[in-house]
Amino acid sequence: MNISNTTIRLALIPVEREIMKKPVEYAVAINKNGKQRGFIGNESHVDTKPRWYKIFFPNDKTLTHNHPKAKKNTLSLSLNDMFHGIEQGFQEVRALSEDGYCALVEIPKMGIFKKFKLLNKLKEYDKNLSKGQEETEKEAIKRIGNSLKMTIDQKVEEIVRLIDSYTAKNLRNVRKILEKEGFKFRTIKLP
Repeated sequence: MNISNTTIRLALIPVEREIMKKPVEYAVAINKNGKQRGFIGNESHVDTKPRWYKIFFPNDKTLTHNHPKAKKNTLSLSLNDMFHGIEQGFQEVRALSEDGYCALVEIPKMGIFKKFKLLNKLKEYDKNLSKGQEETEKEAIKRIGNSLKMTIDQKVEEIVRLIDSYTAKNLRNVRKILEKEGFKFRTIKLP
């Protein structure tokens, strides 16, 4: 896909080296000519979907961004990453860990109806994921809330771990759905 475009590949190297260790999410869109456009977010989110975005910047092909504090073993593309990649028509979305790894998805070209169908599927999945995360949290609080063997910090850590585990399992299911539609996922070591 577009990563084989030498111009884009060469433009990515310095950009990704610069943003991978930033303490907040920072994204850069790169067009087929290597031109860059940056988006600054907060600790967990960059908004690349203003309604006007694709009207003014229709040639952006690759979106790369960091996931602060992520390491190789915790790095993945979020549901939002995949949703915005499809919605904005990127051919590739990349998420960077602070230790120099990149999770990426190559997004196939698709017609408007397929795009609409996938976006609706992802919206529904996101709604169900949020409900499931809430239920997991409630169940975890019930189960470990009264434990005298755990400190408050240990309890919070265990609840977060259980929610993260639930989320990771469900993101694997989303990946399987998208792979059937021609999406290609992989993790690479950055040059």
